[in-house]
Amino acid sequence: MKPCSLNSVNENQIYSDAFKMSALCFEQKQMATNALGCSMLEINLTNIVKNFKTLQSLCPSADVYPVLKANAYGLGAIPIGAALERAGAKSFFIAYIGEALALRQHLTEVDLYLLNGPYTTGWEKVCFEYNVIPVLNTYETIKDWHAFAKSQGLPLRAALHIDTGMRRLGLSAQELKHFLAVDFPYINWVLVMSHLACADDFSHEMNEKQRLNFEALHKYFPTTKFSLANSPGIFLGQAYHYDVVRPGGSLYGHKPTGEGSPIISCITMKSQVLQIQHLEPGESVGYGCTFIAEKPTIIATLGLGYADGLLRHLSGKDAYALVNGQKAPFVGRVSMDLVTINITSIKDVAVGNWAVLMGGDEGAMMLDDVARKVQTDSRDVLVGLGDRFNRIHTI
Repeated sequence: MKPCSLNSVNENQIYSDAFKMSALCFEQKQMATNALGCSMLEINLTNIVKNFKTLQSLCPSADVYPVLKANAYGLGAIPIGAALERAGAKSFFIAYIGEALALRQHLTEVDLYLLNGPYTTGWEKVCFEYNVIPVLNTYETIKDWHAFAKSQGLPLRAALHIDTGMRRLGLSAQELKHFLAVDFPYINWVLVMSHLACADDFSHEMNEKQRLNFEALHKYFPTTKFSLANSPGIFLGQAYHYDVVRPGGSLYGHKPTGEGSPIISCITMKSQVLQIQHLEPGESVGYGCTFIAEKPTIIATLGLGYADGLLRHLSGKDAYALVNGQKAPFVGRVSMDLVTINITSIKDVAVGNWAVLMGGDEGAMMLDDVARKVQTDSRDVLVGLGDRFNRIHTI
């Protein structure tokens, strides 16, 4: 057999195959679970749909396009996307082409908006073949998409991302000026969008500054849909809603308004008891001997740790698990695969019993509780949940 020369292979086929392989690897990674694992992450699809409906009710004049990037914040883009499609969602945002192609195999009728590119040779053909709408962030990609559309002989849909102050992605003021001076008849602009930098801080002056910058763009795109608000942006009020809102974290339990929020919890994190230890006074638990028993103490070891997203900084932060409906405080350090809890006052605990670490049962730590204890954001906690959970989607 003759060796295959890359020069003899169609370049577009190479890139197409590479994108397909990327999508396959992405989907396999997201579907992978540890069948022998002792930790479970229950994702309540009904509650996610309820959050979707709540956000719709807050934005009666706008369409809600859910964000499914990063595997729906680690919770499963394919089942969540399917549930939201059944609930009425017709358009979704993802970040990368692998995410788009994995979803396209299961969500064939929806619009998928590609946020972050790609800017690799051949991306135009892949977007065209899989009916993915690119969000064009630079003048160069606008020219590339227009040239490709012209080669196909028909206008193609795209979204335009304009930077109004975030300084990450989007056309700068200089690029926008250049863009507006040129005609691109083969691009059908279906959405103009920008992104808020400080929406988590409702009183920040940057919110209104960006809104006014965004509002000024209307005269250039009088018939195109506009989108500015992410999850916290929705709670800034109707002036920020425009035609489309793009919630991510709030679909999955993030509460921008804190206590009293209409957003409800969607996940329950559980782990089984692996072993029970009886400590005498003076005996310690875990790395660094940070917990030393002052009296006879019973310790249960659970099979998850910071490799699973149970953050190490929860050590010594009044964190707890719920066992038989009662609080069992963390003791010692959270380690990579294990965490130890004090079950001295809890009756009838046995190896194999389940403990609730987050969400679910009344009295358990909630997503925002965990984030607050480690001084981070609940979205950080969500996307940090590891691949070793048995992820179970419930209704």
